[in-house]
Amino acid sequence: MQPDLLASKTSVRVEPADKAKAQSMEVVPTGPGDPLIVENSGKIPGPAEVVLTLNAAKDLGVEEGAEIKLVFFRSASGRREQQSLTLKVVSVLRGEADGERRLYTVLDVVRDIERFRTGITVSARNWIGIAAPPEQSFDSVYVVLETAMTEVELLDERIKGGFAEAKVIEPQAFTAATGLAPGAAEQIILLTNTSKPVSGQQLSNTLQRLSVRKFRVIAGAAKLEARLEGVATPVALRPFDPKRFEMKPIEGDAGKWQDWKPGISYMQAERVLIPKGLAEALKAKVGGRLTLNIQPASAADATKSLAIIVGIDGIVDGDAILIPQALAGMLIRARATPLSFDPALSILVPADVPLRSYRAYGRTIDDVPNIVDYLKDKGDPVHARDQEIKQLQRLDQNLTQMTLIIAAVALIGGAAVLIASFYASVERKKGQLSLLRLLGFSRGSIFSLPVLQSGMLAGLGFLLALGLFLMFSSLINTYYASGLPVRGNICRLTTAHLGIFGLVTLSIAVLASLVAANRTLQIDPAEALRQE
Repeated sequence: MQPDLLASKTSVRVEPADKAKAQSMEVVPTGPGDPLIVENSGKIPGPAEVVLTLNAAKDLGVEEGAEIKLVFFRSASGRREQQSLTLKVVSVLRGEADGERRLYTVLDVVRDIERFRTGITVSARNWIGIAAPPEQSFDSVYVVLETAMTEVELLDERIKGGFAEAKVIEPQAFTAATGLAPGAAEQIILLTNTSKPVSGQQLSNTLQRLSVRKFRVIAGAAKLEARLEGVATPVALRPFDPKRFEMKPIEGDAGKWQDWKPGISYMQAERVLIPKGLAEALKAKVGGRLTLNIQPASAADATKSLAIIVGIDGIVDGDAILIPQALAGMLIRARATPLSFDPALSILVPADVPLRSYRAYGRTIDDVPNIVDYLKDKGDPVHARDQEIKQLQRLDQNLTQMTLIIAAVALIGGAAVLIASFYASVERKKGQLSLLRLLGFSRGSIFSLPVLQSGMLAGLGFLLALGLFLMFSSLINTYYASGLPVRGNICRLTTAHLGIFGLVTLSIAVLASLVAANRTLQIDPAEALRQE
């Protein structure tokens, strides 16, 4: 089993000595005992080494022993930063091992690359982390307008804002999603993306473009929940802007909440308004501190466990905890970027890069479906070609049944031929066999002659068949098994198979000779005198 960091690819720019052949390639972690490496003419790489696939080596124009540079980038406060690593090529895999352009190196190298990209300091390589506040992301943006937009203006806003969809929704839908009353609104617009969340910069640009209108904006956060000690069920977290939407607290206020902006720090956003029922259950008071254990929205979330500490600014009616939009944006961002909370500094910082996947190998191809079923039963998402393997197993089972039927018919026919042949042989040699009796051979000795003859004949036939099998299986494995990603044999017989086949062959031959052997017991010794 080989660990991996991300469900998605880790890509870098690879530069050989001839920079004109630089390519973007995927980096895959490997380690001791990796079958894909050791069984394909490869060597397990060290901390400063790399193994290339054949296509990667051809595109880069490098061979074993050459040095290549891995270059990777990150974005920090609008700047593009880069780092690089120089690694030595220790081996090039066979073309059948991996047809893609990939690099295999130790896990620590891949993890350090992802740490740099995430903004985590890598002390061993003197790579400095990012000290900027966490970026913000949102599931959607709600724009409440006092003057409605035309369809043309709505389309223009969607295009300029880079949104995938902009649609008008009813006030009831807005209240159901946000828990807020739209007030005097002529139109409510929902802005969303399809394959990615709404970035903080998108929201900031939207605010600037709408500055000529009378509007209110609130970010959307779906499935944002937290567990609290002493509370049985998760509590919803909803973004709130006290300067744009009315919400009169029962106790306390949100006067210290700052206006939303993309670069706001965690310390400026660690304030909440909690519902009355929750305050009574926890005996929480305004001015106190509260620990929120943020729940992952799905199994794919990058941050699996995140507990933050916030200050209680007020108590309100309702069933959800109201949080600043900036804090909601940071928590949603944690779904894509691993974050952790530093209680000493009261800040959110990039978490260490976790192991999120692995490559597993079965002992044989028949083990793969069982492994997949086992992992799925445990709730682990699995990517494997188990359905194709199951189809192949069904085909193999059907072919085996057909082969067994044909073999059974052949065995019955062969046994009948042996019976007839040995019986006819005894009939032809009655005189010689009766003469042997006259010379003093016992009935048992005469009885054993057909049996021994059939046994030797079966043994010679088995050895001949075994020789032919070894010759043809060697040809099949040479021409067909060489195309497998991991070295193996397509056609082979185990020692157990050979033992069973040899025993069955000898048993059938001996049983077939018993009819002829029994006929020898009926031969009269005087038969030889009569023939003379």
